[in-house]
Amino acid sequence: MVMPLIAMRSVVDAAVVDAAVDSDWLGWAVVLGPAATLCAGAIAGAVAYAAIAQRRRADAKAEWWRRTQWALDEVLTGAPERRRVGVAVLYRLAESELATPDDLEVFDAAWGLLLGVGGPVASAAPAPSATETTAARGRVLTDRRRGRATPEWVERIAAGSAALEGADERV
Repeated sequence: MVMPLIAMRSVVDAAVVDAAVDSDWLGWAVVLGPAATLCAGAIAGAVAYAAIAQRRRADAKAEWWRRTQWALDEVLTGAPERRRVGVAVLYRLAESELATPDDLEVFDAAWGLLLGVGGPVASAAPAPSATETTAARGRVLTDRRRGRATPEWVERIAAGSAALEGADERV
């Protein structure tokens, strides 16, 4: 059963032609392979960029919170100079875009501590200190960022006004 060489060659040629016609996908794979690789690389790059951006934001938030803790500790020490610096730092931190609504609640508590629960109880109250004025400005800032109304007495202190009449309007 030896096939003649010419017959064998025509069978082989026919098989190659049939394989080439049936494997049209191979031509497309050769053309689209580099494009698919490019797309996969672009997707991987986008995922890596998003991961790095998220990590940077998390690191920035962690550092922001560390500074907030330091400032709150300074506010609670009781030494007037340190307290004044702590309040000024808290005010700047409250301005940051990193401060979430929950963080602003913490700032509100600090402003309340510094301004007193009821604030000045009479129109004859002494003029607010620089620390109280900065705390009032911080309260105005956090109220604005949270979309809340600020009590008028806090706005007067924030403006540096010594006229504190109507102090019973406080919340």
